[in-house]
Amino acid sequence: MLPITNLTQNFVALTSVPAKPGDRLQYRLTATNMGAKPLSSLVVNDFTPAFTNFFAAGCPGALPAGITGCSLTKPAVGAKGAVQWTFTGSLDPGKSMLLTFLVDVEQ
Repeated sequence: MLPITNLTQNFVALTSVPAKPGDRLQYRLTATNMGAKPLSSLVVNDFTPAFTNFFAAGCPGALPAGITGCSLTKPAVGAKGAVQWTFTGSLDPGKSMLLTFLVDVEQ
């Protein structure tokens, strides 16, 4: 399970948080190279959870050394669907990146 923060109700990041219609939730993903060699052609995929609509996502503000770029494919605000981060460069063994996206609980 991903850490979730209920931004509307100020609940801290847990694997499950109470939410009601209209609440804004933040999902946090950590991409880590668990291998012994640099990882290139890195793509991270997720989806808007059931009963939520996409609000926002972005590339990490500070990319780890070796990662030279990031592009993002996402649904329109208020829609459902896939969120995909595509990175150029390579992620060294043991290095991580934090990715986040926001959704609104359906009314």
